[in-house]
Amino acid sequence: MTINLSREGVFPLVESNGIAATGWPFPGTIQGEGKLCGVPSIFIRTQGCNLRCSWKNDSGISVPCDTAHTWAADGGFSADIKEIVNNIYHQCESSHIRHIVVTGGEPLMQESATEELLRLLHFYCLHTSLETNSTTFCPKIMYSTDLLSISPKLGMVSMPDEEYAEIIAENINHLHMNMGRDVQLKFVVSELSDDERISSFVNLVDSKCLTLCSRFNPHNDVLLMPMGASREELQRTAPIAAQLAVKNGWRYTPRLHVDLWNNKERT
Repeated sequence: MTINLSREGVFPLVESNGIAATGWPFPGTIQGEGKLCGVPSIFIRTQGCNLRCSWKNDSGISVPCDTAHTWAADGGFSADIKEIVNNIYHQCESSHIRHIVVTGGEPLMQESATEELLRLLHFYCLHTSLETNSTTFCPKIMYSTDLLSISPKLGMVSMPDEEYAEIIAENINHLHMNMGRDVQLKFVVSELSDDERISSFVNLVDSKCLTLCSRFNPHNDVLLMPMGASREELQRTAPIAAQLAVKNGWRYTPRLHVDLWNNKERT
């Protein structure tokens, strides 16, 4: 089985010259966001996304997401899933990396392929994080997901917030049917005015999870992340995200990879 990957593919791995995109002679980078921030990891970026997200910068201009090149489903390149996993396992064998992040784009646009990819990664006892906007209900994928990293895209989906919250709660519920699995809701923040919309949505997800008797703790599972793909952009948005996190008792997450490598791809 194959999966369509973005131009970054699997990264950062050691290339034929003996060096990874980080400039290091070994594979891996730092997970820059969320509950596993700071953990050595390898990323797999899929191609294709069902949303076209953008945020306002300090001039009020709409800025597309920093992976807009993954939007087109027919971009990127096709790769054999077994070869991907074997390559990762081979490079991880000689390193200390055990965390693999499947991101996009939107990995759930390739549901069967993503399910197989996660299953094989689990077979090699590797920890899997799945980054998704969670606009679709995919129960089978939750069996091989250790951390479900949901990035709700409020105002950018074509469904009411209540319906969107219901889908997210269903995915969380199926994730927690497997012991030891974790979830995070990671919201991108660019303005103080984001507060009301996020608060309302968090309450919706919380109530839906309570209905399903699923575990969800907003003070532990909700994280605010500043918008920005460069150090300069983060200087403006980081204080805003921190302010709203403290105000609501949520968690703040930095973007360490931007601090380390600015906006360099494959790092």
